Amino acid sequence: MKKKDILLYALSFIISIIIVVVQFDLFKTDLSDEDIFAEYYSKIDEENNYLQNLLLQSFDINRSQNPYIPDGFHYVTGEVNNGFVIEDENNNQFVWVPCNSENLYKKDFTENPLIPVEDCWEEKSVYEKFLSSSLENGGFYVSRFETGIEDEKIVSKMNVETLVNVERADIQEKIDVMYENKDFNIEIINGYAYDRMLSWILETYNDVEIVDTEIYPDEPFYTGRYSYNNIYDIFDDMFEITVENWLDSIVYRGFSSLDIDGLTEYFDTRYTGMEDYGYKSINKTSRLVLYK
Repeated sequence: MKKKDILLYALSFIISIIIVVVQFDLFKTDLSDEDIFAEYYSKIDEENNYLQNLLLQSFDINRSQNPYIPDGFHYVTGEVNNGFVIEDENNNQFVWVPCNSENLYKKDFTENPLIPVEDCWEEKSVYEKFLSSSLENGGFYVSRFETGIEDEKIVSKMNVETLVNVERADIQEKIDVMYENKDFNIEIINGYAYDRMLSWILETYNDVEIVDTEIYPDEPFYTGRYSYNNIYDIFDDMFEITVENWLDSIVYRGFSSLDIDGLTEYFDTRYTGMEDYGYKSINKTSRLVLYK
């Protein structure tokens, strides 16, 4: 296993400890610390309760096999089971991710994650719209590629320069001007969408390969690397910014592996604070989610 994988794992573990200790001053016992934690876990509880109450409703499980096509888009290629692709008039492509009340949830992809899902949360304005729409319609769309930049505009296209070195708020500002008078929502991907997308791919393929990506700070980096269910740019060391949060930190999604003394290979998908602790910002990009 490569040294950088081991280093990334070690850094991530240290980061998890440092962020908690420094930002929340765990070694003190004053009320303000308790209030800070209570605020975040109150948000987590509220989010979990919303999903559980939503799941009490009856949804048509067959909806996932009949993707809707938003205004301004048309069908391009693929089927629901291997990647139903749509495209807008500017050639931006998105892939339908089928889901239902049995599989639309956040999950850990390893037994001892650095950042467990039980400690992560989304803004109410994000999860309420996304969960209700996805369950009612049987799915949602994700950008076929990681976020690209073309003529200073956000795109989802093959072989365009990947948008890197941009903060979460700046990305959403660029997304907001992609479409006018739209009948759908388009946002940076959330934790539910990422987990369902990843689970769906792992359900389809018995094995996936995490690829070392050659990234050079002074050279452009392009979209369109490796495809699973018609979705590109997932299983490599380019990390994707999400709207999910761990306490007060942004959650980045991606992969790292570690193998020590013949132990089972370790995969983790949630990270945070990487740029401040040496993992280059060029390794951070984003992916979009589109839904009614």
